[in-house]
Amino acid sequence: MSDQSTGAGAPPAPPSAGDPAAQPGGTPQVPLTVLAQYLKDLSFENPRAPGVFGSTTQPQNAATVTVQLHHLGERAYEVVLNMRIDATVGGEAAYVVELAYGGVFALGKVAPEMIEPLLMVEAPRLLFPFARSVAALATREGGFPQILISPIDFAALYRGHRRQQTAQAAAAAPAASGNA
Repeated sequence: MSDQSTGAGAPPAPPSAGDPAAQPGGTPQVPLTVLAQYLKDLSFENPRAPGVFGSTTQPQNAATVTVQLHHLGERAYEVVLNMRIDATVGGEAAYVVELAYGGVFALGKVAPEMIEPLLMVEAPRLLFPFARSVAALATREGGFPQILISPIDFAALYRGHRRQQTAQAAAAAPAASGNA
């Protein structure tokens, strides 16, 4: 067992006013806490089996990822990471993986404008490695090489989602005012 100290016999420095541990109760306020995570849905389709296994060509993969958000009450939210992976060999479907990987998250004290980015960027970032592992296992157990999915920039995905919402709102505004 080791004893960690701040220096050669020096007492630890007292917490500063900006230190979260200095808050009443002595525990830091965490902005996002994972309460649960789970595989919500999984589908693996191998439409050309067993003929597809006679090919020496490696499957070509295309993946799409979306994030869904569900308010559960007070400061609890469900975040669901949906993945679809389509693989082709010679232009024909080799396999399809669809999965929904969810998590229940609790929000700490955060500014209202930070709630959506935390839930749409940070929560999926925490869930992604587990969803990727499930997809890799499904492809391997389906008789194909284990799929390797590159990390996803959820911040860029969120910015694209916000731009799309803004464009839709702008397009709907003139239509609504024209009907008045």
